[in-house]
Parts: sequence; structure tokens; C-alpha cells
Amino acid sequence: MREAAWPPLVEESGLTRQLEAFLASPLHAYLFLGPDGIGKHEVARVFAAELMASAADGASAPRHRQSVLEGTHPDFVEVRPRGRSLLDEQASLIVVEASRKPSVGARKVILVDRFHTAHPTVAPKILKTLEEPPESVVIVLLAAFVRPDHVTVASRCVKALFKPSRSIASGESAARASAGELRRAYDLMINEWSLTSALDPSGDEHYPAGEGLSRRNDFWGSLPRRFSSSGADAAVMVDEALGVIAASEASARKFAESTRKAEGIVDASAESSTERSQRRARLSRALHDAELRFGLAVLLNHYSAMLTGPAASQASKAIDLLNAAAKALVFNPNEKLLLQNLFLQLPPLQR
Repeated sequence: MREAAWPPLVEESGLTRQLEAFLASPLHAYLFLGPDGIGKHEVARVFAAELMASAADGASAPRHRQSVLEGTHPDFVEVRPRGRSLLDEQASLIVVEASRKPSVGARKVILVDRFHTAHPTVAPKILKTLEEPPESVVIVLLAAFVRPDHVTVASRCVKALFKPSRSIASGESAARASAGELRRAYDLMINEWSLTSALDPSGDEHYPAGEGLSRRNDFWGSLPRRFSSSGADAAVMVDEALGVIAASEASARKFAESTRKAEGIVDASAESSTERSQRRARLSRALHDAELRFGLAVLLNHYSAMLTGPAASQASKAIDLLNAAAKALVFNPNEKLLLQNLFLQLPPLQR
């Protein structure tokens, strides 16, 4: 079998031998784990291309491989979240496609992107398909982390863990915090190199690691002392917060694109305008979500400091509200209304 032309991420993660072994003896389901935006999707597409080629006869193998890489193979199905979340609609698509025989070859590959965003009803819906798929079907799930309600699904898959390269160990990874894990999101954002702090939100000058992060941390940390029962005050703070999120997202997106190009993660000449647009949209959503979750994590950190003091009951209430807000993000809420309602309910800290 020919050795696959893996993107650089595979060697950086030490996965070349493991992926080649997967191809030599394919199983029914795989879970590729690692932060979004590091090239995991490109690796998965190469993996799918090699799976298709290995199931074809020698003469047609190159054609199958190339059509998967180009995204035109009829038996290569990509399933992506709509907005922030993978919904029941996408779960139904996975089940239906898995039940259908390959149309032009001997194998069908279903690639499911950002599975960690799945609505709580998705995992139970696809579990039987993962446990008993047709022999001709291979399902590849991509996820940034394994949520507690996805442990059973993960146990049905063979796993590969991808590590971010030196500049993609980012604030984007903090977006992987699920409800109840905002403390972990905060720790990740503070202790890792933050992609979203790499550029000054107001311009193009590079900042030392942590300086932009400090500014954003200070902004979110200042909010509890401004909270009140005034809807007008809450509206002003929401507009400010969304502005900070948008500025950080734009700077991080620019830095991410330049980093990917410099490190050769994406061959722009091999990427269609549609693929490029879709990839950038996914990156924007991930960065936006990361920054919003970071803000919630900073707030949680401030209220957590009150748990041992006289305001412990208020702090406990605030933590519950923040975790509920984080959990609600998977349902694609109106962010402005979500934040305004949250800011009105969170107890103020002493001014």
C-alpha cells in the first residue's frame, strides 16, 4: 500500500505510524481528537481518501483518492454543524447515509466535523449506527474533546490524539469547555499561548504573549462591579462585551490564517474558493465561541473567589447562572439576549 501524503500535523503529533496502521486494517469508527483550527480536518480528508483508494482496484484507486480530496466523491459524506451545534437533522443524515450502500465504490466514508458541539439528543441517535454499521461504512468523528455525555460514543471508536503545533495551542482551545467546565476554560486561556491575544485588537502590531489577554481579562473582570438591576446598564455592558468579542475574533482570525500559510498547514492552491470560505467561517465561529466562553470563565473565576466568604450563597448562584449560560450556547441562542439576561441576574460585587 502506498504511503499517504499526510499534512505536517500528522508528523508533529507523532501519528504517522498509527494512521498508517489504521489504513492497513480499517475498522468501523474513528475519533480524531484535538483543538479546532490546527488542520485536523485536512488530515481526516486525506485519511478518507486513502480509505477509499485502498478499497478500490489498482487502476481506479487514484481517481477515488483524488475525488475525495476534491470533495466530489459521491460516497464521501461530510457532516458539519449548523451554526454552533450539530443538531438532530445532521444526526439523521448520518444514520440515513450509513444505511445506504456505496454508489460507485466498495466503501463509504462519513466524516462528522466538530462532534463536541452535538446537541444532547445526537449521541443516542447515532449510537446504534456506530455500534453496528454496515461493513462498507467507516465513520470518522472529529472533536476537540470528549464531553461527559459522549463517553459511550467515544468508547465505540478508535482514537487518535492530535497536538497543536507551536502557535495553535491557543485560546481557541478554551472554547472546548462544556457546561460546568468554565474553570478549566479559564485555566487553559491563562496558561497557554493565546491566539486571540497575539494581535492588538485595535491594529496590526504584534503583542507579547499575554498582553492582549490581560486587557480582555481586565474587561470581563470589571463587569461584576458594574452589574445592577438597570436594563439600560446591562444593555451598555452587552454591547461592550460583543465589541470586545468581535475585535478579538477578527485579530485572531487574521493571525490564524497567516500562521496556517506560514506553516504550510493549508495548500492554498489546492483549496477552492468555496472550501476556503467554509473553512474561514468555521474558524470564525470557533474563535467567537472561544472568546465568549473565555468571558464567562473570567466571570466565574471572580465569583469563585467569593465562595469562602460571607457572600458564598450569591457566588454559588452566580456560578450556576454562568454554567447554565455556557450550556445554552450549544443551542445557538441570541447572544445579545442571553448576555443581557445573564448580566441582569448576576449579583454585583462590591464597588
